[in-house]
Amino acid sequence: MKPAVRQTGIALVLVLWVLVLLTTMAGSVVLLGRGETELARNQVQGVRFRAHAAAGLTQAVLRLRARDEEARWYPDGTAYGWRFDGEALEIRIRNAGSLVELNAAGEPRLLALLKAAGLEEERASALAQAILDWRDADHDRRADGAEDDDYRAAGYPYGAADRPFPALEELLQVQGMDRALYGVLAPNLSAVAVGSGSPRLAPPLVRAAMAEEGRGPVGDAGPPPRGGPFYRIRVKGQDGRSMEALIMVSNTLLVIWRRYAW
Repeated sequence: MKPAVRQTGIALVLVLWVLVLLTTMAGSVVLLGRGETELARNQVQGVRFRAHAAAGLTQAVLRLRARDEEARWYPDGTAYGWRFDGEALEIRIRNAGSLVELNAAGEPRLLALLKAAGLEEERASALAQAILDWRDADHDRRADGAEDDDYRAAGYPYGAADRPFPALEELLQVQGMDRALYGVLAPNLSAVAVGSGSPRLAPPLVRAAMAEEGRGPVGDAGPPPRGGPFYRIRVKGQDGRSMEALIMVSNTLLVIWRRYAW
């Protein structure tokens, strides 16, 4: 092969490699641009939903305090629809005092709640005692409970906390708890001491637990009470984003905690 032909072939190969490299770089730039655009879109949607959720929270408080019964919303978990800024929101209000207080409930109440959630007696008893062992200050293991040695034996990198639950999410760390069961229990529990509330405003699972405890039927005659002053409010957007908050309503509105999910 002549030198000129060989050099032309090498040049052609180099040109092709440069074209491939430029094409790859261009594709990467396009993908990066799309990713940044999608990230920016998600951030804008997140900020927009936070504004919608804040408006929904304010609307819930106004409706709770409405004098007109037809305009009033009740804290019994009913799903109320409301439109704001062109988006349909679902708002649920629950009287927090009608939930089971996680840090105060004794074994009979925890056992009744777990059985009402569908657990058989043996597992319900073990989990109830594990919850009590988690939150009490001592290291004495209940008959079916769980203390530090049990967690180590089960492969956990931690032991029982030996203090009250600071948040419901910590319940996921208790031996014997799983996410599916937690999802069932969480809407019926409160980790914050808010006092007792009307049984009529309790969720169905709590009512079932009351029946399991033998605490008698709950009458439903007449409109529900307003409950208070503590309420659990959940605002859900049409795209599945949600905000949940624990508030206290007196002369002013106090948001105790607030969390978002999407």
